[in-house]
Amino acid sequence: MQTVQIMDALYYFCSYLIVTSGFALHAEERVPLVGSNHVSLKDPSNQTGAILAFRLFLDSAVDTVIMYMDSSVTVALNSSFHCNASGKDYVMTIRASPSDVLKVKNPESVYLNCSADIATEVQNKSNPQMTFEGTYVHTGFVAVELISSQLGLAIITFSVYDSTEFKNSILHNNKSNMLILGEQNIDVRVLRMIRPVDTIFRVIVYCVQVLVTTGFGVKLDLDTVKNTLRRPVAPGIGFFGQYVIMPLVAFGIASLVTADNSFISFGIFVAGCCPGGGASNMYSYLLNGDLSLSITMTTISTIAALGMMPLWVYTLGSLIILEENVQVPFANIAISLSIIIIPLLVGVFLKHKFPKVAECISKALKPVILVSIICFIIVGIISNLFIFPMLKPRIILAGCLLPYIGYILGGIISAICRQPWTKIKTIAIETGLQNTSIAYILLTSSFPAPTGDMASVAPIAISIMTPIPLVLVTIVYLLYQRCSGEKYKKVQKSDTDKHKDNVDENKENLITEKLTTV
Repeated sequence: MQTVQIMDALYYFCSYLIVTSGFALHAEERVPLVGSNHVSLKDPSNQTGAILAFRLFLDSAVDTVIMYMDSSVTVALNSSFHCNASGKDYVMTIRASPSDVLKVKNPESVYLNCSADIATEVQNKSNPQMTFEGTYVHTGFVAVELISSQLGLAIITFSVYDSTEFKNSILHNNKSNMLILGEQNIDVRVLRMIRPVDTIFRVIVYCVQVLVTTGFGVKLDLDTVKNTLRRPVAPGIGFFGQYVIMPLVAFGIASLVTADNSFISFGIFVAGCCPGGGASNMYSYLLNGDLSLSITMTTISTIAALGMMPLWVYTLGSLIILEENVQVPFANIAISLSIIIIPLLVGVFLKHKFPKVAECISKALKPVILVSIICFIIVGIISNLFIFPMLKPRIILAGCLLPYIGYILGGIISAICRQPWTKIKTIAIETGLQNTSIAYILLTSSFPAPTGDMASVAPIAISIMTPIPLVLVTIVYLLYQRCSGEKYKKVQKSDTDKHKDNVDENKENLITEKLTTV
């Protein structure tokens, strides 16, 4: 009976060590590491040299390793474990995953040894009532050199094996059957460092956009805008495409193409809820669309974004990701609106007060736009080089589908509503081309780094793929104009002339309908 009680007491003592001691940490010295652990998978009551407790902690008071892209860092670690036999050798392997985000340069494995000193007074200070009496202790230090390649979340896994078993497994090239005595994971966050080129790119974009929008103000005809708003069929079609069709299309793409990654899916959906971008005015002008309608639609969609983006993000968006602290960037939307309205008013002012200056701006507008598009493409690629390793085929597919479907559906709906060709082109461009910078700011401000940057891969991919067909069509159209001599055969019609043509066309249609009725 007494022997049975002694055996039961030994069993419960070992079980207590296994359950409560794993990865213990001196609380007043360091912060606990985030990670999972498996401690003493061997039965310490039957195996000589089995690990009773294994703990590993950083040499600095942090719970996660944080480093930047394309950099190397050395992480200092202290290891400590207790075993029930002295002089026993162990091997601790170190590996990082995923390998495209993080790699372990040196060392990949470390040999450990349990000393002959009995740890009779060693306590687990996260649980002061527990001691490791009667066990042997190992304490050691290891410096792990890590190399990062792209932003993301990674894990360093430390696994402890019996040294003899480890050597035999290497000799026979069979690591699958090795028994893990102890294991711990350490989280690593690889962040993107904001470079000077990123700031330069944003400044260039804002300056060029202000300059070009001022030129559009010179070209803008207020009478045409008034007439458009009196009969807002075209703006209504654009609004329907922008805030009904595009969010639903984006939701469908996010659900079908990138359903396995909720953050990427959410980034696609948010991009589909954004208002029209200022670049749509440039392409409408270059492709001989209705510039006044384009500016009117961009302004309306940007104002409507203050209400429509929260509506979609907090309703349909909650089905993609359950995140309570998603923040709609109202300030950025207001800035985008000011970049549209203020330069336009300046351009209108110059047109009426300084016609000679306005004429010079008008003549230089098309070359400035062409140079701006080229600069946007070059500088945009340079500033977003970090994103290309993360552009998987499915993300590229989503980046193509959203704007291209927008172009097609916008054109089809406007054609069904019997809009003239100039307005069909404009509505199609306005529907497919969106201000994805708002989506980028929403994602990076709502989620911690690097999660926000990882989610913003989707809107960046969309912004890269969106202008490709427009650039190709613009090049073909301008070459056609130049080669055919169309530019010199007829004078380019102003927006007022186009509006008069549309009015005359509508009158003719009404007369035809009345005659048909009679």
